[in-house]
This record gives sequence, structure tokens and C-alpha cells, in this order.
Amino acid sequence: MNIFSLFSVLSAIGLSGVGSILGIAMTASVSTRLVAEKPERFGMALVFTVLAETPVIYGLLVSLFIIMSGNNVNNFYSSLSLLGSGISVGVTGLFSGLGIGIAGSAAIGAISERDDLFGKALVFAVLPESIVIYGLLVSIIIMRGIGLLGVNTLYQASSSTAYASLISSAVVCITGGSGYY
Repeated sequence: MNIFSLFSVLSAIGLSGVGSILGIAMTASVSTRLVAEKPERFGMALVFTVLAETPVIYGLLVSLFIIMSGNNVNNFYSSLSLLGSGISVGVTGLFSGLGIGIAGSAAIGAISERDDLFGKALVFAVLPESIVIYGLLVSIIIMRGIGLLGVNTLYQASSSTAYASLISSAVVCITGGSGYY
């Protein structure tokens, strides 16, 4: 596995993992206060805390695809495309995890006052997850474009494919910041 493939794996699992950790920390701190006051709302609080784990699952999925086939990638431009693939899911996972943590914390605060807001609050807490799904889709399209998810084992990408992959990755990462806001 070359250095770009390695950084692709590190970006995908590392950045999305940091986002999930921070999101879990935000929601867990609010959840513990809610459960200390109202133990019967443990299940509701747990849903919002666990929800922040989802971005790292997408990062793990992309990392596994790259690890399983990354040893066969010897072309510089294919490796560069993989880097774009890992960064797209990693950065969007980071922002998504932060957004879920913020929305989940607010949702837990709302259900601490009124139980009937659980469903509505859950919708708002799930919305930031769509950002990492976009990053995952861009990542899958990039991997498919270089043949990583296809039936052939020739992972040859041109310079234009690599640069298009990096630009696509940059666009989804920049717009992924909306998951935080």
C-alpha cells in the first residue's frame, strides 16, 4: 500500500472517527444529566448518543474497501484518486459528527422538558447525517471510477480522473461544513 492509499484510509476512518467521538461526547454529557434527573428517559437519551456513531461507520466502510484492494493500486493517479475518496468521507464525517452532537444535545434538552417532542427532535438530529452520506456517495463514485469496486483488477486512472476526483472531494468537503452549522 503506497502513501496516498495509506493517507486515504487514515483520512476516512480518522477524521470521521474524530467527528463521531466529539458528537458522542456532546450528546453523552447532556444525556447523563437528563438520566440523572429522569431515569425513565434513558432510552430516548441513548438514541441521540448512539446516532453520533454513524459517521465513523461510513469511514470504516470506505477504509475497508481501500484496504482490501489498495495493495493492487500502483498507479500514482489512482492513488491520488483514492486520497480524494478517503478525504471526502472523512471530512464530511467530521462535520456530520459535530452537527449530530450539537443537534442531539439540543434534542435531549427539548425532550427533558417534553416527551412528546422526541419524534420531531429526532428528525433534526438525523439531518446532519445526510452530509456524510453525500461524502460516502462521492467516495464510492471515485472508487468505482478507478475500477476499485468493479470486476476488473486494473486500477489505472488518468491524470484528469485524479484531478477530477480531488476537485469533487474538495467540493463535497467544503459543502460538508453545513453539517456542522
